[in-house]
Amino acid sequence: KSLSRSQWLDFEAKKLEANKTTAPKSGKEVYEQRCSVCHDAGSYGAPKIGDQKAWGKLKDKNLDVLVQNTINSENHPKRGACNQCSTEEIISAVKYILDQSSPTKDFSLW
Repeated sequence: KSLSRSQWLDFEAKKLEANKTTAPKSGKEVYEQRCSVCHDAGSYGAPKIGDQKAWGKLKDKNLDVLVQNTINSENHPKRGACNQCSTEEIISAVKYILDQSSPTKDFSLW
């Protein structure tokens, strides 16, 4: 059985609504929804958020390396296990973690 015209229009409207882009999430929101699963407790060898020593070594590599490792590393879930996150959102999450782990520095301008 095929859809009626009104059913088809309803279907198309719902499909458009589902594909609408939303405003980018903040780094904190991405962290809380995805990254915190491992980085809050240090699961699977992930450096804990706030661990200045561990993150100090990582931040010395520079932001580009950290973002690239978050997106494509063999030792990290691809895209931080957030396939729906934009690269901008992943960068914001990395900056958020660095800010929380290096209280005397501001990484928001990186």
